Amino acid sequence: MKPKAYTADQFGKVFGKNGAWTRRMVNSGKLKAIRGWGEMMIPSSEIDRMMESAASNLDTVGKEDSIV
Repeated sequence: MKPKAYTADQFGKVFGKNGAWTRRMVNSGKLKAIRGWGEMMIPSSEIDRMMESAASNLDTVGKEDSIV
């Protein structure tokens, strides 16, 4: 079963990063976080959102430039 939320360290590990990377992403506004209940938690929906965003970026990369 997929967790509903991740700690900063857990979230970072999903992307091969660490907790500091996750906290920087939250502080810069690139990730949403749940705060005020102890440790900051990142909703699992943020993983889906990041993956969708990455997929849409892949769709546009190279459309103007082709590698021959």
